Amino acid sequence: MKNNGTYDTIPAEVMASTDILEIIFKDRLNYSTLVSAAVDHGLHTPIVIIKGLAEILLRDPDQDPRENLKKISREADHILKLLTAMTFVAPIEPVQMQNLSLREMVDRVVIYFEKRCLENGISLTVNISQNIRVEADPNRLKSILISLLQNAVDSFDNVPAAAPRSILIHTQSHDERLDLVISDTGSGMTSQVQDNVVNKIFLDKAEKHHLESHLGLALAQKMSNDLGIKLGLVSENEKGTSFTLSFPKP
Repeated sequence: MKNNGTYDTIPAEVMASTDILEIIFKDRLNYSTLVSAAVDHGLHTPIVIIKGLAEILLRDPDQDPRENLKKISREADHILKLLTAMTFVAPIEPVQMQNLSLREMVDRVVIYFEKRCLENGISLTVNISQNIRVEADPNRLKSILISLLQNAVDSFDNVPAAAPRSILIHTQSHDERLDLVISDTGSGMTSQVQDNVVNKIFLDKAEKHHLESHLGLALAQKMSNDLGIKLGLVSENEKGTSFTLSFPKP
């Protein structure tokens, strides 16, 4: 741990949860239960809101529907975001390593978040050369990127409107590895949240409201390990978070 309470890599106690994650991937029933819980919690509230707003419009058709329709649209976007994240979170087919264009893979994921970033004043910048290639499974790499970018975009939900809002995706080349860095200026994570980024969602059912986002990060960690990619985390509360995917060079 650094002096500021952040980590160069995922903490050892989080890595110790690999056995739990292995159960998730090997036992489809356990995995389905976790995902069902996240979907149930994540979808229930916006659906109730949409139903209530629709009933208000039906009861009073003479009122100006614009504000209620805006709220309905916002809640529908939330549902679509959740379904998109769940769709890509955990491929179950065998690993298929391929030589991939990193820029192309990132661009395929960024498109899912462009609308939300625009609506919330988040600057999303991709600075990756077109000729950079990596070895990875395309479906798993896409799932990893979606989970990390989802975390970055969500980190601005409770950030003041006047605060800097930016996400930068870029690469750093080293002698034996290539790093893909996803950095945001969002709310960051406390050291306690970092310690429990995987453990708590499985061990403390009272923390059900964290299940959606932390499940994504936990599975991103597991899929990265499966692909031989090192996933690092540096975060500071109220200042932002950086995730680093380190690809070994051929």
